[in-house]
Amino acid sequence: MRDLAQGRLNARVRRGCSCSTPDALHEDLNNIGVALNTLGEELQATVVSRDEYERALRELAQAQAQLVHAAKLAAIGQLAAGVAHELNQPLQIIALTIDEMRDAVLAQDQQDILEFIDLIETQVTRGGAVVGRLLTFSRKDDSSGSALININDVVSKAMGVLRAQCASSGIGIEVQLDPNISPIPCKTGELLQVVANLVINARDALERTPDPLIRVQTFVEDEAIGIEVADNGPGIPAADLERIFEPFYTTKSIGVGTGLGLSIVHGIVDRHGGVIEVLSELGLGARIRVKLPGARRS
Repeated sequence: MRDLAQGRLNARVRRGCSCSTPDALHEDLNNIGVALNTLGEELQATVVSRDEYERALRELAQAQAQLVHAAKLAAIGQLAAGVAHELNQPLQIIALTIDEMRDAVLAQDQQDILEFIDLIETQVTRGGAVVGRLLTFSRKDDSSGSALININDVVSKAMGVLRAQCASSGIGIEVQLDPNISPIPCKTGELLQVVANLVINARDALERTPDPLIRVQTFVEDEAIGIEVADNGPGIPAADLERIFEPFYTTKSIGVGTGLGLSIVHGIVDRHGGVIEVLSELGLGARIRVKLPGARRS
C-alpha cells in the first residue's frame, strides 16, 4: 500500500501462505494481497490511459496551431498583389534617383548628392515598413499566452497591409476606431488573422459590385469590445448563413479560397471567449461582428 501511495505502481504483493494449516487470518491476508495487486494493475492502466489522452490533446493542439498558421500563410499569399504594388513605387523612385545621382556625382554637385541620398533612404525606410507589416502577419504567436493588446492597434496594423491590396482592386476602405477601447488579453497574430480573413472575404464578395466599399470599425458594446467588417456587396443567402463557418464550405468559384477562412476566424474568436455574428440580406451587403470579452469604458 505504501508503494502504491508513493507512485510505484508496479509493486505487487507475493501471494501464497507458507504455513501448513492456513487459518482465516492468512486467508484474509491473501485476499487483501489479491485486491492490492488488482488495484495496482488498474492504477497502471489508468495512468497509461491518461497519458495517452494528454498526448492526444497535445497532438490536436499542435495540429490546430499548424492549421491556423497555414491559413495565415494562405491569406498572406492573397495579399501579395497589394504588397507588390506598395513595394514597386519606392523601388521605381530609388531607380530614378540613382540615375540622377550618377549625373550629380559626375558634376561633383555635393548638395544634389546629399538630397538624393536622403530620398533613397526615405524610400528604403518606406519599403521596409511595408515588409515589416507583412511579416507581422506571418509570425507565430508566443505559445506562452496572451498579452494586453488594444484592438485598435491590431486593426491599424492589419489595414496597413490590406488597404493597398483592396485599393489595387478598386475597393474603397473606411476605418473607424472607437477611442474608448481598453486593452484586453489576446494574441495579436490571431486577431490580425481575424481582420485579414474578414476583409479578404468582403473583398471577394465585391468582385462585381459598383462603387465597392468595405467599412472596418471597432466598438464597445455592454461588457464587450468588437470588430465589425461590413461591405456593400450582394449579401449572403439565408441558406448559406447557417453553414459559412463550417470547414471547407465555400460559395466561391473553384480555385478561389480554401473554405477555411471563416472557420479559422470562428475558432480564434471562440478561443478568446468571444462570439461572432453575421448580419446580411440579399442585395444589402453583409456585416460580420466579432465581440470579445473584457472591455470597459476608459
